[in-house]
Amino acid sequence: MLGFTRHQTYRRASWWELFLTAGVLAGIKEGIDDRLLRSVGAHSDGLVMFDYARLKTDLMALAVLAMAVFLGLSLVSYDPLDPPTYSLFPVRDSVTNLGGLAGAVVAHELILGLGFGAYFVLIAIAIADIRLLARDHNGDPVWRLAGVTLMLASICVSSQWLPIPIRGSLTGSGGYLGASLGILMDQ
Repeated sequence: MLGFTRHQTYRRASWWELFLTAGVLAGIKEGIDDRLLRSVGAHSDGLVMFDYARLKTDLMALAVLAMAVFLGLSLVSYDPLDPPTYSLFPVRDSVTNLGGLAGAVVAHELILGLGFGAYFVLIAIAIADIRLLARDHNGDPVWRLAGVTLMLASICVSSQWLPIPIRGSLTGSGGYLGASLGILMDQ
């Protein structure tokens, strides 16, 4: 799993950690209940076990969450008249996308390349982030990536063949990927 090793070290618990674990949960009684402290990872001498592997996973999950929120805001507020477009005229002087110029470029390229598959990419990133936050590490990532890629290709081709209009894409609702694979499948 990405070469991360599990290192556990001890650090001193802060006063509020000890107060919450010993006082509030135990009913604020005299002394510290060792069983209660051990249940939250602390020991009677005030040391708390810290897991760096979980920290790396949680930080990566938060980065993926930020990316998913940025991508979602960019796709939801996509306007084909924003500056990176060359397919419509006249192009606006200012960007109306919630992600700014970077969000407008990302949304434009995803819509142009994948069509409705861009929204599938957003959903797949959100599901991967939920799995990271839940610490669910079942299955082989290579097979999962292959399955997501095949699902993306099938969504792009099927949305290309259906007469669903999408704003800003000259190739159709499947984007360049759906148009290319649709032509290959028609031959």
